[in-house]
Amino acid sequence: MPYIDINILHNGISEFSLVELVQELFLLSSALLFFRGARKRPEVRGGLILVGGFLFCMFIRELDVLFDLISHGSWFWFAIAATLICVTYAVIHPRTTLRGLVDVVSWRGYAMLLAGLMCVLIVSRVFGMQVLWEHILQEGYLRIVKNAVEEGTELFGYTLIFIASLGYAFQQRLPLR
Repeated sequence: MPYIDINILHNGISEFSLVELVQELFLLSSALLFFRGARKRPEVRGGLILVGGFLFCMFIRELDVLFDLISHGSWFWFAIAATLICVTYAVIHPRTTLRGLVDVVSWRGYAMLLAGLMCVLIVSRVFGMQVLWEHILQEGYLRIVKNAVEEGTELFGYTLIFIASLGYAFQQRLPLR
């Protein structure tokens, strides 16, 4: 995807790039898979709503450029609303929340989900530090290098999350329709 954005589309991995679009698609799909699991499996619903809600809040954050059209930083209020809805459900149904969280944590694909989250939330942030790239590249600093590494790492993380989410859905024998 970074190759297509840079060399074919010549957009330099902007906020409206193919990389960003695929990231958002993978993230939304992952959240929806957990929400679908919550709907189909009432015994673990609370935990799956928390996982899906967390991924949905990450999706909202990824769309910050669109929410900025409303007001700068408005993504935060939408994420807070989603968080309150999911956490409220989880608190009201503690048994299904605990069972669901245990189900996810004990599932064999959990390590992949966790690795994807670490790529997105930690590794991409470190590799996306402008000061790091300015120091490494010095006079040859180009923002496109930083963007390609940061967004490529995020895409890798979101890909892991999506594959793990698909694996969870298939493991639970949940129909995708």
